[in-house]
Amino acid sequence: MQKLSAVLFMLCTTLATANDLLSALKKEMGQASCEQDTQCRVLALGLKSCGGPEFYWPWSVAEGKADKIAFLAKKYNDERAEQIKSSGELSDCSLVSRPAVVCSKKQCVLQGESAY
Repeated sequence: MQKLSAVLFMLCTTLATANDLLSALKKEMGQASCEQDTQCRVLALGLKSCGGPEFYWPWSVAEGKADKIAFLAKKYNDERAEQIKSSGELSDCSLVSRPAVVCSKKQCVLQGESAY
């Protein structure tokens, strides 16, 4: 019973940390403001237990926070990997295709069914 409690505590802590990182990442990405398509990028986030990202978010290089966004995305993805490892979480293993991203109405937006 103690082992189960320890695993549940670790899982809850990891979830909170992953959620905090995702919130911080969303804040850094801001509105993904853009003037043209070339300013828009796609960020792969999360991790499926059998590989590949869980979802994608659009962001813009125009806001000048590429290093911070890359750092937070890596931390989030690392947390998800740890969470999957410690919990034994399984996913459906379906491929989440990388969507296209465009500048529409001065905001980077994803196109396609993989948009989150």
